[in-house]
Amino acid sequence: MIEQSTAPDDDDDVNQQKNTWTKRAWWRRPGCLIGLGIWFAIVIFVFFVIILLARDEITISQGNAPNQQIRVWLISEPDQRGIGFSRTSLQKGNPDEVLCVQTHVNFIMWQGDGNNSIDYCECYAENENSDALRLTRAESGVCTPNR
Repeated sequence: MIEQSTAPDDDDDVNQQKNTWTKRAWWRRPGCLIGLGIWFAIVIFVFFVIILLARDEITISQGNAPNQQIRVWLISEPDQRGIGFSRTSLQKGNPDEVLCVQTHVNFIMWQGDGNNSIDYCECYAENENSDALRLTRAESGVCTPNR
């Protein structure tokens, strides 16, 4: 007669642990998600740099107002090298003006000295002869009504 052992085998425990790990989906592992996020960020950064080098600037429209856009461009002057970033926001102007576009510009320079940031304002009014807006004033600094 053959005796059967009722004690659990060590092999059964190992197999049960392996099954637990293999059943767990890859997206439920935090290390995989972090690695995938880092890889995706690197791919997007490389894509962004290649487009910037090929076109010298990237613009993204923010609305229908003139010059209302996000812009990134390369600065390639003989004595200055770097990248410029600009973003805009709409502001209220004088009562006779339809709108003002406030632009904030930042620079990252790796050669030469440059102003780190610049603000300027462009205000527009309706044109009587067409649907296009006409520039009524442009000034450095932040937009302030009634100037």
